[in-house]
Amino acid sequence: MKKYILHITFVFIIIFISSCSTGQTKHINKTNNEKITQKYIYLISEAQKNYLLNNYSKAIQFLISASEINSKSSVSYYYLSKIFLSEKNYSEAHNFIDKSLKIEPDNFWYAIQKAEIFFQEYNFNNAYIQLKSLQQLSPKNEYLYNRLIQILSYELTYSNSDVQGIYDKLLYVFSEKEKNLGISSENSLNLYDIYKTKKNFDKAEQTILSLIKKEPKEIKYKIMYAELFLEQSKFEKAKNIYDEVLNSSENENPQFLLSYLNFCKITGNNQNFYQTIKLLMHDDIDINIKINLISSGQYYRFPNNQYIELLEILYLHHENDLIANTLMAEFYLENDKLKAIPYIKKAVSVNPSDFNLILILFELFYDTKSYNELYSETLKLSELYPNRPEIFLYNGIAAYNISKFQEAISVLNYGSQIIIDNTNLLAQFYYYLAEVYHRIEKNEESDKYFEKTISLKIDFYLAMNNYSYYLSERNTNLIKALSLAEKCINYQSDNPVFCDTYAKALLKNKKYSQALVFSEKANLILPDNIDFTENYGDILFMNNLKNEALKEWIKSKDLGNSSEKLIYKIEQFKNLNENNFVN
Repeated sequence: MKKYILHITFVFIIIFISSCSTGQTKHINKTNNEKITQKYIYLISEAQKNYLLNNYSKAIQFLISASEINSKSSVSYYYLSKIFLSEKNYSEAHNFIDKSLKIEPDNFWYAIQKAEIFFQEYNFNNAYIQLKSLQQLSPKNEYLYNRLIQILSYELTYSNSDVQGIYDKLLYVFSEKEKNLGISSENSLNLYDIYKTKKNFDKAEQTILSLIKKEPKEIKYKIMYAELFLEQSKFEKAKNIYDEVLNSSENENPQFLLSYLNFCKITGNNQNFYQTIKLLMHDDIDINIKINLISSGQYYRFPNNQYIELLEILYLHHENDLIANTLMAEFYLENDKLKAIPYIKKAVSVNPSDFNLILILFELFYDTKSYNELYSETLKLSELYPNRPEIFLYNGIAAYNISKFQEAISVLNYGSQIIIDNTNLLAQFYYYLAEVYHRIEKNEESDKYFEKTISLKIDFYLAMNNYSYYLSERNTNLIKALSLAEKCINYQSDNPVFCDTYAKALLKNKKYSQALVFSEKANLILPDNIDFTENYGDILFMNNLKNEALKEWIKSKDLGNSSEKLIYKIEQFKNLNENNFVN
């Protein structure tokens, strides 16, 4: 802002002195009225001061008074124009600058002001014409070329004018600038871009070749030259340039490699594409570029062995980066969840405020049955997040699975009390409380929490299934057990766990033939499940298929089932009948 004010002040003084040194001075000298001259100078001075302080209304009063004293005061009109322009009063801005130009038609700054008014009212064509006429009078003035370029660039963005026509004007300006001010890399690059936009590839090639000749060691020009041929699908010519650079000392330049990578992709050279990305993984470029190269849909999918190799190189250079760790974890989540754990742990340590990452880590521990780690990690994080019930849910699950049953009950009870407006989460707490109480054979408490669970979440089918199974095992409330199992089957008839539970409930309700249908279905889907095979044997037995039942019991025993009931059934097989059958 200070530079702008200084520039305005400087221009004001120059114009003021210029005006006073020409017709105005002569006029004042002729009138020989010293008082009028002093008053005029005072008014201009006060106008200048108020203009710089943005007191435009006062500045206007002083300037109009000055122009009334001296009607040939072009500087008064000039500053009136500038003030009205700042207030977007374009008609008055034009009116006063036209008066200035009438007095001094050759004044450079007045002509610039006229162009500025056109520009600010989005009259780009007249602004261009105004500045072009000045440029033709002052062909060595770099400011004019730059302002013309700026105006045309704005016209491209904000106008509905003919785009090709604007590019033609830009081409003229850049060409004139080069002709009158000499060749510069910046100007040549601008010309190159315009030629490319207009699809004048011959001119674009000439321009880029002149840059290569001027700066033969500048790699970016060779990249642009190759990409120019690539754009025209002249792959052999592009390849020649890429090969030339590949055989030079610049063959590891990251910008070149990124360009060559695109060439490999377009031409289908997958092996070189992969090898080039490997080189870039070792380079000191932004990690987001590397990640885009590895995983973006813009590139073809690597086979798993290549993909993980690239990820490992990325990780080698960015092991403390959140994205590098999450990418490694994502890969192993699909292939080996145990291997994903250290990367998610590292990601959590890098960004401990991301609670979603923490939940992913807990879920990984749970899925891989890493209950000791889940227990210790939730214990540690409960101090950081004392008000997050999810921490206590997973801690309770972990405690339950490592047989810390009383601790699990305590933690789950505490966590359930800090939940706010989340019935689904509360149902999870009740479900695990039901499971813990079942494990310690407090069946009344277990049933109470199962009832709470399914009343809170009517589609909690896992809870319904387990509750039905436990009721059937205990020969308690068998009609309810059958009803719950039936709901699960209606929801998912091909779920082997639901089929087995339903079969058991049907068996206990003495619906043997129906039970056989669902037990066979469960065993067909999961033929080597020790519980399914024992239950299948029981149902076969009650359907008077005793030899087949014995085979299934023995199979269950061979699979690792060592329950006392199973051993008894096998050993007492010959003496078993429907009355003394134990299940």
